[in-house]
Amino acid sequence: MTTFPYGYKRPPDGGPQGMGTMLTWEQLLQQTTFNRLHPELQRRFGGLIHEAASVGVPLGCGTGWRVQPNPPPAGFAKPGNSWHESTPVSPTTATALAIDTVPNISWEWMHGRCGAYGLRHFKYVNNEPWHIQPSEISGSRKFATVCPPLSTWVLPTTPTIPPPVEPPPSGGGTFTLQLQKNNLTPAARDQLRGNGDVYLIQQIAQGHFRQLGNPVYDCGNPDGDYGPRTQDAVRQLQRDGGLTVDAQCGPKTWTYVLNGAGG
Repeated sequence: MTTFPYGYKRPPDGGPQGMGTMLTWEQLLQQTTFNRLHPELQRRFGGLIHEAASVGVPLGCGTGWRVQPNPPPAGFAKPGNSWHESTPVSPTTATALAIDTVPNISWEWMHGRCGAYGLRHFKYVNNEPWHIQPSEISGSRKFATVCPPLSTWVLPTTPTIPPPVEPPPSGGGTFTLQLQKNNLTPAARDQLRGNGDVYLIQQIAQGHFRQLGNPVYDCGNPDGDYGPRTQDAVRQLQRDGGLTVDAQCGPKTWTYVLNGAGG
């Protein structure tokens, strides 16, 4: 089973920095520092580390989210001045837009490939070769209070290990909103199976479930099946957002779950 490094601690044998605990993709999704990331950043980084695994490069996530104490530790930014934090600063909103990667032996490979996944590295910025974030946002947060919009990046195809979430089939880099076409019949459900939007809405619902500990959002591990469990989670998200409760993911629902619900 494919595993990815997680954490900064060296193993007992003194191996490379960052090669601490090894997690599977499913285990990584359960880590607080990972599930607090913006869902689109999760998707892009997931594609990158799956490609890395397919060529034998051990690339993982060291940290992805925090609420900085005030005053901050020496050498760290004040609260609200880092994309590692949610935007706006919150202990429950999954909108963090920066990842510190591990281990250091994989950074050079990452620098050459992260651009293909809509990510920029900071090798030449603040001497932080481990730091990556979406390429379309500013390098510095500067106390942003609104999470900037992210389009769905079309990920490269990895021959041996596909990304965990495939991009929508069309739409020029934006959400294709395929779920709004679903009339919830068994045939429509089968046609949607594996659609990128299904995986994404499942990840968002699961993130909300972990944040609130509320079973109504629990649709299980993302599997691309827009079945009754996932539909019920979407209905609850719509209900909480004051939207039409029909499990149809149109523009208003996507706007809510990607911005209002915060993952």
